[in-house]
Amino acid sequence: MTPVLKRVDLGDIAARTAFAAFGSAVNARNPRHLPRPIAQEMALLDPASNPWLADRAVAAWLVRDGADGPVVGRMAAMGPAEETEGEACLGLYEAEDDPGVAHLLIDAGVGWLAGRGASRVLAPVDFSIFHGYRCQTGGFDAPPFIGEPRNPAYYGSHFDALGFIPLHRWESHDIDRAHAAAALAATASDYADAQALGYRFEDYNNCTTEEALHHVWSLINASYGGMPGFVALPWERFRDHYARLPLAVDRAASCFVLDPSGARVGFSIVLKDLSAALRAMRGHSSGLGVWLDRLRFLRHARGGRWPRPTRSAFPIAS
Repeated sequence: MTPVLKRVDLGDIAARTAFAAFGSAVNARNPRHLPRPIAQEMALLDPASNPWLADRAVAAWLVRDGADGPVVGRMAAMGPAEETEGEACLGLYEAEDDPGVAHLLIDAGVGWLAGRGASRVLAPVDFSIFHGYRCQTGGFDAPPFIGEPRNPAYYGSHFDALGFIPLHRWESHDIDRAHAAAALAATASDYADAQALGYRFEDYNNCTTEEALHHVWSLINASYGGMPGFVALPWERFRDHYARLPLAVDRAASCFVLDPSGARVGFSIVLKDLSAALRAMRGHSSGLGVWLDRLRFLRHARGGRWPRPTRSAFPIAS
């Protein structure tokens, strides 16, 4: 392989299409992927579709095998619109398993961000933690879940080799009904103690969809400040960004926590595991094939054929 790096002109539709198509293709190779259609990938670098581009400086690169060969890697660097010290991100990373490709992309991104004054680079982060972030390092045989990273196993080594070190680690666990029952039994006394102190648990169904989303937004802004990569969003952007999230919320299993004064101080949102249903759509959202794909989605979603139990997507705020 003869890797050749080229900066992407974000105003060039052909270049953006190549960037998007490679990301979609790499993702589709994973037998346990969630669909990422090319249109969705294209929108990430389109100012008309992605409001995050309005207050971010972004540069993107492709690596080809030879000057005019196939794309073998892509990446974007994102930082504050104004050149300043502080954190910046590398994201939208996809690459073949070739150290030379990784070196070209990551060096280009770090160099560009350093030139703008960045003092620390987080990777992989696609704009913010409200998009894709983190690198999957285990559990590759487990089914995917919405909101969790899903990448080839070698991506971690690409960043390790170029001096990146793990800053934070997350773990996700699947639990069956027996383990869920045991967990409930173990926390029953905590629940009783909280009620005795005057705390209440408000059913998610007591709110309209927009009210519930607004409560979640307020609690996230109040409690996620120390989370790496967190950026407080204006309500309108948060609402628009998560406009489709309520479709996946298990309202009967989700709740808010109210303190003795009646103020909401925590929340727990449980998402239905729609991974099988989304995979049945095969990445289509429009066009002639969409009707059959939607029928496949409904067969999975309405038939309750979830490959694993629902699980909490957000912790209760403290």
